[in-house]
Amino acid sequence: MTNSLQITDVQRVAQSLRRADAATRADLIANEVIETGGTYTEPKGDCSHVFEIHLHGILASGFSEDEAIQNWLCVADRTMRALSLGAQA
Repeated sequence: MTNSLQITDVQRVAQSLRRADAATRADLIANEVIETGGTYTEPKGDCSHVFEIHLHGILASGFSEDEAIQNWLCVADRTMRALSLGAQA
């Protein structure tokens, strides 16, 4: 994830998710996936038992939709911190 536009997108989505309630978070993620070509995979039969979100270069999963969104937000936050620390070095 070296593209500065993608970093800005991650920051924007993360800020929106922090301000939203659980129901709104699901809509925000769904819209962002549709608009940007990310992927959102729900559990299907025998194939998978987890939700997966791949958005702006960040991949996260969870056993519920809310957990997957929360995990995406955690990974996005850690990635932003790591990139910020790397820029300061």
